[in-house]
Amino acid sequence: MLKRDFPYETVNTFLRTCTKPFTSKTIQRLLRAEGERAALREVSDFLDSHPSVFPLSDGSYIARPGLFTDAYFSIKPRRFEVDSGILIIGHRCMPFVDPEMLPHELNFTFAGMPVHKKCIEIASDDVLDMYRLFGEEYVPQFLGLDPGNEDRDFAENDFEIPNRIFLTVCDMRALYKRFDFSYADRLSARLVNWDEGLIELRPIKEMRSNLFESTEENELRERWYDVLETCLLSTIEEYGPCHSIEEQLVCAFFGNTDILCISGCGSLDEYLMRTKNVVFAEYGVETRLWKKGEECTASSWRDRFESGIDVSETLYGEIGIPLPEFMLDAYILDSLYRRDKGVREIFKRIIPSSFVLEEWQLKTFLLHLETKYVILSEKYNRFTDFNKGEVRSSALKLYSALVKLICELDSCGLPADFFPQQDLVILSQLFAHTGHLVEALLYQENLSDKDLSAASASLEGMTFSFEDIEEILVSVMENKKKDAFSIVK
Repeated sequence: MLKRDFPYETVNTFLRTCTKPFTSKTIQRLLRAEGERAALREVSDFLDSHPSVFPLSDGSYIARPGLFTDAYFSIKPRRFEVDSGILIIGHRCMPFVDPEMLPHELNFTFAGMPVHKKCIEIASDDVLDMYRLFGEEYVPQFLGLDPGNEDRDFAENDFEIPNRIFLTVCDMRALYKRFDFSYADRLSARLVNWDEGLIELRPIKEMRSNLFESTEENELRERWYDVLETCLLSTIEEYGPCHSIEEQLVCAFFGNTDILCISGCGSLDEYLMRTKNVVFAEYGVETRLWKKGEECTASSWRDRFESGIDVSETLYGEIGIPLPEFMLDAYILDSLYRRDKGVREIFKRIIPSSFVLEEWQLKTFLLHLETKYVILSEKYNRFTDFNKGEVRSSALKLYSALVKLICELDSCGLPADFFPQQDLVILSQLFAHTGHLVEALLYQENLSDKDLSAASASLEGMTFSFEDIEEILVSVMENKKKDAFSIVK
């Protein structure tokens, strides 16, 4: 378990710029030089759970900057982009850049000069499929976060995308004109700086005089598509749905950058338009890349329930439920907002009635709860908490219902494959999304009315989804109980 004073900022700063393999001892020496300390086991645990760090076969690690710096990828501009002198960024730099950076935050250069950006009005149908790798369910949010749409509130219309939107794009008129860029040409891209999201562009002219002519460059690109497909299918087989399409792509490129990140590569967009074996598939309320004709599922619902959770950072050892510490803080703040009379009310909301604690667990947890309650109540200000208190309360109500259903599933004795798989996936996704929402409400200060309205709308949709799957999953458990009763009778 990582200590609260673990030097996260120092280590993360190192990881954002390190382009060479490193070890836990490398980090430990860095911390000592900065006057900070951490046990070697702590450093290793942190690296093993970090989404931007990958273990190598010799026991060392490599971070995303080391994996993708100087890596080549390809972008094939559409006909309307060439005609308009623009380049839409969208998902086209995935998975090479920082996944936390939005498309408009990336920077491009050509021949050592920056490529300027501009905001244009465009038909949404022209750009939607260039954001698809973020997950179809998240496209409205990515478009809504573009500076061109900062005055629009997509949440007001239930995140329905309008027919025309404003979008930040690269101004490519000079480059296209200088190289007499045609519809058959493409852009070779090289990641220069991962931390800054800096990408170098270079035009590549199509050398074929007609579509039926074969050149060495085209044959190389055809082989590249075959290799990418093999890597993607292997990733799906070995790692499953992962946490996102972006993570699936990272896994496909990891260990294969020497054959995939080459100057003569094709583009992901072109591959996905031509493949007959990999498709976008529904994964609960989300989207993943998957094998055509197969259902996209996780190996077990318990794996999905615990995915993304470091159990050592939770109260699992105390109460047998992997409840994060921040969630306990949220329940206490909610209790103060509700003006409850004591911690017993909090206990009832956290621990499902069907979940029985042993005596030592009960005493340990209540002591922990009471201690934190005293600390937080001394600093609590209901006036400053009032705006987000109601949204947080609703989010915790849903979270408690999710935990209750998960505990019932865990104790019913039925195997995972006995239940509808997509409903189990949705359950795990709702659990994760609700947790993230509560965490945001807890740590993000000065949330605007617009932010709270969007959170409330999202919460309402998740609650409806939960009610649908709860009815189905509870029905399966009850039918099993009836069958067992009939047999005993």
